[in-house]
This record gives sequence, structure tokens and C-alpha cells, in this order.
Amino acid sequence: MALIAADSAAETVLGVIGGWTEGSLPPEPKYHQVMERARHALEAAGVPLPLALQQGLRSAHALRNSVVHHGALAPASEALLACRAARQLLDLMPAMSAHFVGLPAGGGVVKAIAALIDAPDLTIQLEAGEDGLAMGDASGAADAVARAHTALLFRLEPPIGGPPRELSYRDKRSLEAVGEYIDGLGKSLAQVQGWVLASAVGMRPVAYRRLQNTMGIHIRYLGGNDQVSRDVEPSIEDARWALTQVAEMAFRLWEQGALQQGTWDDVFERRHRIRPGRSTPKPPAE
Repeated sequence: MALIAADSAAETVLGVIGGWTEGSLPPEPKYHQVMERARHALEAAGVPLPLALQQGLRSAHALRNSVVHHGALAPASEALLACRAARQLLDLMPAMSAHFVGLPAGGGVVKAIAALIDAPDLTIQLEAGEDGLAMGDASGAADAVARAHTALLFRLEPPIGGPPRELSYRDKRSLEAVGEYIDGLGKSLAQVQGWVLASAVGMRPVAYRRLQNTMGIHIRYLGGNDQVSRDVEPSIEDARWALTQVAEMAFRLWEQGALQQGTWDDVFERRHRIRPGRSTPKPPAE
């Protein structure tokens, strides 16, 4: 498990580093493509990716594939080397961003990103997603990703509108055709908002479709309740990929000053010049 976790962390960091280049990746990139893009990003920042580290990362990934796909056993010494390689890679992050801090004790890369950002409704969900992955709960992690994505949309600066809320079935019945029309407008707005955010961070359409399918639809009701629905439950790999994508979006927007910080109430007050007459939304009960 240590080897697999170290390899996953290394691939996540490579993806975040590579995000600073103009180059894009195919929807389901190979490991060498992710590493090559990160190498170019580091070279552009004047920091070469050491050859020994590249070899160590490739060896760890190859062994990880043997363990996962062929049932091979990973010696403890190899797992330790993989952990060291992931740590060395993380130490290169300040070359890309002076704001990046070390990993919190016991946390992963996503929690390190969450530690940077003062946005409780967003960071709670990022952390919940990583915790879900650690427990093997792909659906729970994907639900957290969907809620984090909604929180991200709300905090964009400049704003592209607040996340739409859906009418309850009872309200739609009472409003009849008007209720259906309002509901349709809300769903269209949510789709446009997602596309704008994905385009802003350079995500390809096919990759955004994968993210949509993994997250599902996050429905927020006027009373404050919410639910996440999707057609097909995600794999643990899909959930991990989606969490990484949304965490990377948050990090890049935060660093560019395009992410409003503070509590939900703080953001609302700055936007509308009035304090909301309700408490800050709480994460849904488990």
C-alpha cells in the first residue's frame, strides 16, 4: 500500500507541476506524458528534474503496475525508495509557486492544497474527498468532489453567478410550467458555469466530460439541503483523478487571485454588500 500511495502522490504532484505549462494532456494520459510535461514546466522555471529522480519515479510506477495488475510483491526497500522519490518531487514545488507549503502531517497533496486556501466550504470537501479515497469509498469521494466544485464556482473572481438552486418537486408542481422553465434555466446556468471554469484552466472537452460523469449532478435545494446523483458509480481511480483535477483548479485560481477567500458569509457580503440572514452552509451529514 505504501508503494501505491507514493506512486499516486508522485503522479498528482507531476500533474500539478505540469499545470504551469501551456501544453495540455490527452484525456487519459500515460505516466510518461505526465512526467514529460512536468519536466518541461520545471525547465521553464530554471529547475531541471534530476535524472536520478526521473529514473526512481519510473521504477516506482513500473513496480506499482506489477503489483496492481499482476499480483507482484513490493519489497519494503522499494516502497521506501518510492516514498523518498515522491518527497523529493514535492520539494521541487516551490520552484513553481512560492506559496506552496509542506504537506500537513498525515495528509496528501490535496490536503496540502487545502491548507493554503481560506475557504472552509471548499477545503472541507477537498479533505473529505481525500479521506474517502483513503477508506476506499469512491462514491463518497466523488460526492465530495462535486460539492467542492460547486464551492469553487461560487468563489470565482470575477464571479459568473451564484450556483443555481433547484426547486423542490412540490414547488415545481405549484408553479406548473413556470416552475419547469425556472428549473431548466438553473440547470443550463450550471452547465455554462462548469464549462467556463474548465476552459479557464485549460481542460479539454473530453476531460471535462469525464469530470462531469465522475462528479455527477450536485443538486442544491432552496431549503439548504443537497444531494449528488450520477448514472454510474465511479471507480476509485476516477474519483482520485477527479479530486486531483478540482484541487488543481482551486490551487491555480487561488494563486492567480481569482478565488474569493473567507467564509461563505464573507464572500456573500462582499458581493452583495449585505450580510446573509442565515448561517454558513454546513457540509451534509454522513
